[in-house]
Amino acid sequence: MIKAFFISLLLFTFCNIGFTQNRQEIERIAIKEKLAAAKEDTARIDLLYGLAFSYFFRYPDTSILYSKQGLELSKKNGYKTRESTGLSIIGSALTVAGNFLGALHYGFENLALSQKINDSNLLINAYDDLMICYREQEDYKEALKYGFKALDLLKYSKVEFYTKVLTMGFISSVYEKSNQLDSALYYGTKALEFSNTFNWAGLYLTLGNIYSKSGEKELALDYYRKGISIAEEQFIYIDLVDIYNKMSIEFEVAGKKDSSFYYARQSISTEGVNSYPEGELRAVTQLAHLYEIRGAKDSTIKYLKQSVGLTNNLFNRQKSRETQSLAFNEKLQQQELTAQKQINENKIKVYLLMVFIIGCLLVAFFLWRNNRLKQKANDLLRSKNIEIQSTLITLKATQSQLIQSEKMASLGELTAGIAHEIQNPLNF
Repeated sequence: MIKAFFISLLLFTFCNIGFTQNRQEIERIAIKEKLAAAKEDTARIDLLYGLAFSYFFRYPDTSILYSKQGLELSKKNGYKTRESTGLSIIGSALTVAGNFLGALHYGFENLALSQKINDSNLLINAYDDLMICYREQEDYKEALKYGFKALDLLKYSKVEFYTKVLTMGFISSVYEKSNQLDSALYYGTKALEFSNTFNWAGLYLTLGNIYSKSGEKELALDYYRKGISIAEEQFIYIDLVDIYNKMSIEFEVAGKKDSSFYYARQSISTEGVNSYPEGELRAVTQLAHLYEIRGAKDSTIKYLKQSVGLTNNLFNRQKSRETQSLAFNEKLQQQELTAQKQINENKIKVYLLMVFIIGCLLVAFFLWRNNRLKQKANDLLRSKNIEIQSTLITLKATQSQLIQSEKMASLGELTAGIAHEIQNPLNF
């Protein structure tokens, strides 16, 4: 299915360079000519990403090559948004190629960069990339974890309508593959409501699969047919392979053998089928089955041999994926342990800082309290000093009065004695 970023790139990059949906090879040549003449780095980067997208579904290795050139130029010039774009294309191309370890590496790098930039659209695309990578590994729980992270951002961010379509459509596809059909239909229908003029083959494929599993065969075929024309216009070869194969199975069940053969052959002959081994395996297995029913032994053996070869290749690739996944999971676990250790160390630092601050506050409080008590004591002493001074003055005044009184009394006694002597001379 087409990736979230690729749709947005298709809408604003390819339109700017005159990309038309029915002349891909001619337009590749035109893009390369513009690339040779491009003088600005931004223009070169966008053209490189345009080429990367044009090769994405048929030649993912070539897509990665052009994306890495654009990514290198973006990093060199500090274009963070375009750097995120490059990481997204490379990671998604690696998912298509089955290199999930590499896809997750670029996916998480893009997620970290998008979080640093704090761009909602880039973050949603990063979450969508990881959702699809985990979906292709059949880790549906992990896929939904990132799908709902993207969905939460949709609720609180202003994004383009097609971003909502893609995220909900991807969530629907995860539920469909895990056979949770009610949830799959809910999100698929929501995505269709938001689609407006935006057509996406992957959404019609998912809805067709949902109705097929629900037993509504005609409705399933109707969605498959709608998806065919859109996938052809958008060169989404992997969707074409799957749609044709699904239609072949539906017609076989309905007893329409000719139609079943027709769509099985369409599936195996779709351009770019060789770059999609899972789809190619399903197609050759279906053809081998149909030829076996017809009794055509030579054709049956031919496609069975192809099926065995593809199965062996996929088995080897699966083992390689498992080994890579174990190594990657170990690496992620170590990173998580390191991150947790850092978090714990930071917590300890915060706690120590809090203890230090609280200690300083307590010391400051006691100093302030002691100062207040000292001030109160000083005020009390000052008041007592004033009171003592006042009492002392009063005492001095009283003392003076007493001395004066004593002096007057002595003088009175002396006067009285003199008067007595005068009145009674010589003790007569």
